Amino acid sequence: MKTQEELEVKNIKITEFERREKERADEITKIKEAHSNEKAKLNGEIKSRQDIVTRLEKNLENLNWENTTLQAKTAEAEKKIKENERQYNKAIEKLYKENKAKIDALLEHHAQEIAGKNRQLNELALERDDMRNRFSKLAGDKLTNQNADIADLSDPNRAMKLSEKFGQLYDDEWTDAFEVLKGKKMLVKDAIQFLLDILQRCVAFCAKLRDTQMDSLKNVLLHPSQDVSMFLSEPRKHVCVCIVCC
Repeated sequence: MKTQEELEVKNIKITEFERREKERADEITKIKEAHSNEKAKLNGEIKSRQDIVTRLEKNLENLNWENTTLQAKTAEAEKKIKENERQYNKAIEKLYKENKAKIDALLEHHAQEIAGKNRQLNELALERDDMRNRFSKLAGDKLTNQNADIADLSDPNRAMKLSEKFGQLYDDEWTDAFEVLKGKKMLVKDAIQFLLDILQRCVAFCAKLRDTQMDSLKNVLLHPSQDVSMFLSEPRKHVCVCIVCC
């Protein structure tokens, strides 16, 4: 009886052992299958990457060949450019040497002609100024003091010059002042009256200065001991200049 029970226990143990062995064998089989699948997957990736590497190596080889070809063409082009530049510079230097003497002679000739013309112009200008001054002096001495209609061309304050100065006064200072007054919202009539008042005050001031100088001149003429040199420069003409400057 005891032996029968022991056999049953051993059979149970053997069955359990076989079951465990079978489970272990199944697990090993699954691991091997997973390993085989992973290995196949890795082999596929390795092959794919090897194909990519092969393709890149081929492209690199082609690029290297193209680069070598371009370098050869670039070197040849640079060689041709340098040769063309050398020939161009040589031709320019030849032309320069051939024409330099002619150009220098022509420039020297023109320079001498210009210098000669300038000397002639200067001489003519001097003669013209001398003749004009002499004529103006003679005409002024003989005619201007006796005839007010004949102007002394050497007089910077003759009627025409004073007219030009008054015109310049209107074109420059008067116009600028007028624009400033208009910018201050002053009416056109008021601005003109304002500027006219200023001009009239200048005239009055200069007239007073003229009268003072004339009185002083009369005084020194009546008393010759005083210095009269400062009163012998045509005060009335300077009064007109004073009006324009104001």
